[in-house]
Amino acid sequence: MSFPLPFTTLVPAGSQWTYVFTTANGLPASIAGKVFELVLRDAPASTGTPAATVSSTAPTSSGSVTVNTGAVTVTAVLSPTATTALTPGSTYALTLWMDPGDTDATAVVVGLFYVQPAAAP
Repeated sequence: MSFPLPFTTLVPAGSQWTYVFTTANGLPASIAGKVFELVLRDAPASTGTPAATVSSTAPTSSGSVTVNTGAVTVTAVLSPTATTALTPGSTYALTLWMDPGDTDATAVVVGLFYVQPAAAP
């Protein structure tokens, strides 16, 4: 399994962010029956409540994760609600976990998530 290091992305503060992860981004050939969670933290070693998190178990006001087993893709969406709560001008540690909390939990994507300051509409 290859990891897209370094994976870097950005979002204007208060905007929706969407990314489609594929096998080229580190997903295994089969993702059937897997649970995925995208986590943002202020630093990779940080613990406690994440700055933002979304999961394939259920959508929330922060966003969602959708798994397409046929296309072998995982689409992560952070809502404007989630990105508004992040600090503009800051870079967060991003991890896409497969089967988080299980003994075989795997960080399939690791990288940086930059929140770009944006003028209000």
